[in-house]
Amino acid sequence: MDADVSTLPGLFAVQVERDRDAVAVVFEGVSLTYGEVDARANRLARLLVAEGVGPECVVGLALPRSVDLVVAVLAVVKAGGAYLPIDLEYPADRVAFLLEDAGPVCVIAGSVDVAVGVFGGVACVVLGESGVEERLAGLSGAELEDVERLGPLVASHPAYVIYTSGSTGRPKGVVVSHAGIVNRLVWMQSRFGLGVDDRVLQKTPFGFDVSVWEFFWPLVCGAVLVVARPGGHRDPVYVGELMRREGVTTVHFVPSMLEAFMAEPAAVVG
Repeated sequence: MDADVSTLPGLFAVQVERDRDAVAVVFEGVSLTYGEVDARANRLARLLVAEGVGPECVVGLALPRSVDLVVAVLAVVKAGGAYLPIDLEYPADRVAFLLEDAGPVCVIAGSVDVAVGVFGGVACVVLGESGVEERLAGLSGAELEDVERLGPLVASHPAYVIYTSGSTGRPKGVVVSHAGIVNRLVWMQSRFGLGVDDRVLQKTPFGFDVSVWEFFWPLVCGAVLVVARPGGHRDPVYVGELMRREGVTTVHFVPSMLEAFMAEPAAVVG
């Protein structure tokens, strides 16, 4: 069956089929191919479906920047759900508000301590926990078929939910459909044209919308996603060293961070 390129999973599937052995993600010395990322995301997506995730459902993500975060983002949209970034640096009252307002079916966490201490009243999938890893090992890494989801995934379904800062009042959830983000990615590709030799830096905290195209633009164009370490976006010297070491060709800065970056001699890439 041909991939539905009106959705994020469909666009990603095209690149996986094009070259499964090409490097897709680099993080802290670890490289995963498109095929490896796809298989891991498909297994997690099947587990999420078993937990009741499908179209119109929200799944919270409470993971540090990592390969696991990239896989989880893909897994949620493959399952048909919309991902909700929950930054563990958020104040407790903001996390509580997000959970109440968005009503996620479950939260993907990176440790039992976080699952119990932060999300005690919410169903959690804890990556790395022995029971979860056993379940994942028993699931297929092949692409999900529509019949495996809890309903067909279409372009009008939500892909992610990101909340405003709340600086002018209560935070507001912004729901973005697959059609909306795919349109954005198609425009970016037509305007700037990433190629398979490009490497895109993912350094924006995933509670900001810029992170969405940092994650997906390279992965739907066959480029390499270079993931910065947690907190690394705050350190201009680290960012510059990472860009040089990994041969990053594409990076996004907000004006204030670009000013700080350019003001640090050791950071500027020659």
